[in-house]
Amino acid sequence: VELKQISVPSSNAQKAVQLREKIAKIVCSDREILETGTRAFVCHIESYVKHDCNIVCGLKDLDVAGLAHAYGLLRLPKMRELSGRKDLDKFQRSDIDTSTIKYANPALENKRGEIMSAKHEKRVKAMKEKLAKKNAEKKSANKKLKTKNGVKSTAKPE
Repeated sequence: VELKQISVPSSNAQKAVQLREKIAKIVCSDREILETGTRAFVCHIESYVKHDCNIVCGLKDLDVAGLAHAYGLLRLPKMRELSGRKDLDKFQRSDIDTSTIKYANPALENKRGEIMSAKHEKRVKAMKEKLAKKNAEKKSANKKLKTKNGVKSTAKPE
């Protein structure tokens, strides 16, 4: 059987772009849809890799960018299975900041807000501790340097 390459009419390509834009609007309206699409994509890739017939249908032959667009992803998740692939540049990453997408369900959004503020507080606390430790080490190093060189401080204690 002889295989021939077929070219896709540009009108279909334009429709695909329009459909992707519609999907992106829907995804931007509810974080739950975004997360569901991402989980589904990850499961699809993982099951594809773990499939018994991976000789017949290997991951290298899969159009990952097209699949990601079909799942409505705004950005590709970091996955070990996708590292080192050259065709990922075909994926059109969205300019939308995914952290600003809210849940349509107010209860889920409130829970997310609490989690985000707790993470922020933890991050701020860790940064303050790191800065305090760095300052203490710097003072200790300066003190050791002064005593090593035999220089005594002439400043009066307050």
